[in-house]
Amino acid sequence: MYRPSLQAERGSATVEFTAVTLLVIIPLTYLFLTLLTIQQAAFATAGAARHGARVVAEARSDDGLQTHLEAIEQLTAAQLHLDAHAVQLQLQCETTPGVRGGARVEVNATVVQPLPLIPQLFAFAVPTSIDLHSRAVAIVNPYLARP
Repeated sequence: MYRPSLQAERGSATVEFTAVTLLVIIPLTYLFLTLLTIQQAAFATAGAARHGARVVAEARSDDGLQTHLEAIEQLTAAQLHLDAHAVQLQLQCETTPGVRGGARVEVNATVVQPLPLIPQLFAFAVPTSIDLHSRAVAIVNPYLARP
């Protein structure tokens, strides 16, 4: 009976480990990194919309509302290490002109989050970013003194 010697198997574990690492572990690591990035951006988008709605609902006047929303945009972009143009907040109010007590206000937040490790060179073939949207609704405080 013929038995192959163990010398013929020498070095095959290194090759198998390298193959498994390249084919399984690296794509799983990229998937995990991508999901974490998207989840971080989703939390930031929801927080920006919620904070924007609170600022508008508790504002004592319409002066400076857009400035406050732009500051929220900049803070959100800084937290995500993005350009300021990647975050947008839009205010919608059921009363015009201006925000009145008891009115329903809605703030829509949009964040364009680039996917990690995908250069813009491949934009023609694969998506290089994901758009995240969030909406927050608040009722303007009717008891605040407004001019």
